[in-house]
Order: sequence, then C-alpha cells, then structure tokens
Amino acid sequence: MLVMALSLTIMPVMVLAQDATEISDSLDESVSGFKIGLKQLGLAFTFNQEKKIDKELDIARLRLIQAKVAAENGNTGAVQKALEAHNRLLEKVHARVNIIDGKSDENAIRASLSNMVALEKAIEVHEARIAKFNEILGSGNLTDEQMAKIESRLELMQNKTDDLKQLQEQKQERVKTRLMAVTEMTEEEADAEIQNLENAQNLGEVRKVVAEVRLQAAEKALEKLKARVSVTEANGNNVSAILARIANAEQRVSEAKSFSERIRAEEGNGNQARTETDGNYDSGSDNSGSSSSESSGNSNSGSGNSGNN
Repeated sequence: MLVMALSLTIMPVMVLAQDATEISDSLDESVSGFKIGLKQLGLAFTFNQEKKIDKELDIARLRLIQAKVAAENGNTGAVQKALEAHNRLLEKVHARVNIIDGKSDENAIRASLSNMVALEKAIEVHEARIAKFNEILGSGNLTDEQMAKIESRLELMQNKTDDLKQLQEQKQERVKTRLMAVTEMTEEEADAEIQNLENAQNLGEVRKVVAEVRLQAAEKALEKLKARVSVTEANGNNVSAILARIANAEQRVSEAKSFSERIRAEEGNGNQARTETDGNYDSGSDNSGSSSSESSGNSNSGSGNSGNN
C-alpha cells in the first residue's frame, strides 16, 4: 500500500482505480494461517522500514478478515485473537514510524516527506477498512453479550489507529521543519511542496472518500443496532448489552461526522487558497502590464524630450 502510494506519479490512472478498490474493501478475501505465515516470512526478509510498514498493514488487513470470518461463525475467542494480532501490528507500525525521519541530507529529507504523505494515505485506507469491519460486525451473527466481550478490543483498535495518525502528523511536521532548515524554504514554500506531493498521490480525494465510507458505515451500524432494541425487548430479553453497543456506535457516528466536516473544511480552505493565489497571479500580471505601458510611455516621452533638446 505504501509502495503503491509512492508510485502514483508513474501510473496515476491505474492507482486511482486501486484507491477506490482499497477504500471500498469488503474484506471478502479468503485467508488461511498458511497465507499469513508466508506474508510474515516475507516481512522477516524485508529490511527497508517503509516497505515493512507496507507489509505490516497488509497483514493487518488479513487479520481483520480473520476476525470477520470468526464473527460470522460465532467464535468470539477467535475474533479476540485476530484483533489482538491486528493491534500488535499497528504497534509495530507505530514503532517504525518513529525512526524513519532521522535524515539530514536534502534528498533524503524530501524522500522522507514523500513517505510521510504516502503513510497518511495508507493509514486513511486502513481506517476505512476498520470502519467497514465494524459495520459488518454489527450485522453479524454475534449476540449482544458476545459483542460486549470484544468491545474493548474494538476500542483499542481505534485508539491505536488514532495514535498512529497523530504520530504521522507530528513526524511530517518535523520533517517539514528539517526541510525548511536545510533548504532555507519559507513555511509557505514547504507547505506548497507538501501539497504537490498530496496532489500527486491523490490524497485529497482519498480523504474525502474515506470520510464518506466511515460515516456511512457508522450510520448503518447504528441503524441496525437501534432496530434490534425493540425486537430484543419484544422477546423479553435484557437490552442493557445492546444499549451499550448503541452508545459506542453513536460515538463512532459522532467521530465520523467530525472527521467528514474537517475534511470538507480543509478542502474549502484549499480551494480558497488556490483561488487567492490565482487572483494574485492575475493581479500581478495586470500590474506588470500596466508598469510596462507606463515605462513605455516614459521612454517615449524621454525620446521626445531628447529630440527637442
């Protein structure tokens, strides 16, 4: 995923399609312990930190699929085990991100900055998978009591994802500061360079689609849970467990809405900034033309005065 993000400038059309496929991932792939073992073996023989992150997020995706299959079979123990393995992978990614920006050479710093942008995209895509997993889990075969047993793992999974996103933002800011120091760029110039990297990797569109996926998945999961309350009560069963799940689902909807609103606001600010930049350019062109005319007029006037003399 991270490697794929870094190749966007080479094959943009293909990658746009791959982005859509990844974000709308329905987690339907067949997964076996043997397949995960092969992936882990490949990881062991990978020494580049960025490529290790790529492969660990890929294995984390397979762990989500394992958890989904276990939930469909009503096996809470296997669900917990798969989610714990998934969360350990996020911890490893977090640790790797901590050590990949210690460069001082300008070219290496620029490469780190590009990697940070690609990492953000990879995290966004994986978060969309988690949202889809939560939606599938909410409509699965687990009882409310079984779901209550794994809620702590689900919450930990989201917390670790949030921590990873925060770390990525912090590290990208540090890399930007180092780039400014080495190249004597202004902050505006450095931000413009990051924006170019984000545009090349289609990050803005990925953010928008991920925000939509998160919100839709959270709302669907909440809707299904609320529909189950009346049925559970009608059957004379205790609804305390499902009410607790509804509270968690409402929190996810609230967070998804906040994220979606932030993305829309950032997009609006970006469009405004681009408009202002274009306007300044046009204004500069007009002033340049006006200055040229005035200069020409002064030159002609000077020539006339010279002739008179």
